[in-house]
Amino acid sequence: MIVQNWPTQQDDMAMALEILQRHGDKAQTTPLMSTKDTGNGETMEFSPAPWLAELVKNLIARHGEQRGMEILRLILRELGVFKRGNA
Repeated sequence: MIVQNWPTQQDDMAMALEILQRHGDKAQTTPLMSTKDTGNGETMEFSPAPWLAELVKNLIARHGEQRGMEILRLILRELGVFKRGNA
């Protein structure tokens, strides 16, 4: 799907897929978040998965914070993370 207001879609998607390939294995699910037990297992610390953090940094550097985050949403939708009606 080509979004009229997303002229860099091909470049952004190619970059996102390159990051995913570098951080994951096609045979396994790639999580959005990683967790770490803290406080004797009573609490957990959540952080973005390394691929997601790299993708966000790259998009903000390329497009600025606001537009980079908008494009992140579009990329995640294209990757199937979010349903089109919810994105």
